[in-house]
Amino acid sequence: KKGSRRQAHFYLLWLNVQYYLFFRRSLLQPQRYHYYEQISLYRPGPESSLSRRESPQEFAARLAAYDVVSFDVFDTLLFRCFSDPTDLFHLVGMTLQYPDFKRLRREAVEHARQAGFDNISLDLMYGLPGQTMERWQQSVEDILALKPQHISAYALKLEEGTPLAESRPVLPDDDAQADQYFYAVQRLEEASYAQYEISNFAQPGRRSRHNSRYWDLSQYLGFGPAAHSFFGGKRFAFVADTQAYIDGVQGKGELLAEADEVASFRRPGEYIMLKLRTVDGIDEEEFYRRFHMDFGPYGQRLRKYVEPGYCLYENGVWRLTPKGFFVSNAILVDLLPSAE
Repeated sequence: KKGSRRQAHFYLLWLNVQYYLFFRRSLLQPQRYHYYEQISLYRPGPESSLSRRESPQEFAARLAAYDVVSFDVFDTLLFRCFSDPTDLFHLVGMTLQYPDFKRLRREAVEHARQAGFDNISLDLMYGLPGQTMERWQQSVEDILALKPQHISAYALKLEEGTPLAESRPVLPDDDAQADQYFYAVQRLEEASYAQYEISNFAQPGRRSRHNSRYWDLSQYLGFGPAAHSFFGGKRFAFVADTQAYIDGVQGKGELLAEADEVASFRRPGEYIMLKLRTVDGIDEEEFYRRFHMDFGPYGQRLRKYVEPGYCLYENGVWRLTPKGFFVSNAILVDLLPSAE
């Protein structure tokens, strides 16, 4: 039947997508918790990934309460770790003291390993209020001591309307943040974490498959409240409200919060923007095969960044250096008018 063929096609596709579930337990009402627990138990396939986010306290408690070894779909665990300092916790409304948080973080990682996880990712943030270079270096060492397989290092970005932004904290200046970034790149490389994207570092064979699909402009599907997708030349997002999402799935309301078609002429620009985030960079021949366009106009703009050390050109491949990564936004502003 026509409907059956459509359904079969969907499940065939499902086995090849990166599955991402944004899970925040504090947003769920108790009576709806098991509904999401059932979603999390679905196993889409060996090449797919499933993510959920909780506080260290919640996660440690869950690992102690459940036999999560049987949930082998969760092959990668990611912990977002505020690295520094206690006063930042107070700014964002957290009651934990930093030593307690550090202990809970360590215990969460230990519980995860005891439960059978062998692929753990930890996040760091630099450019925080009151964060000195000495504190940042200690934060990096604290994370390395936990021996994760993957590490991400992000600069703090103040978003208007958030409690932290409204407190008007004083952040380290641009030079100090650059020093923190370059220190992390060097120290993580020394510890055998190869940089493969502006903010991401991994042991051999441990790159994030999930995020790599974004940077390659590959198609992906997201399911759950506020989940985003790029599929069939369209970007779309589900509604953020949990009940509205459930109603939408059941055909009782709007399911999509936004949907935009990505015009074909915009895709080369998106591809450039995303691929220059990675150490793989842009291969001129691959660019031509993909878009039937010569990369020459872009290459001409990039050439001026080679001598100052922001960009490399080798064997037909353009890539940014760590120095170029840090100022990539400025480089892209200069580069992308060629894509119009």
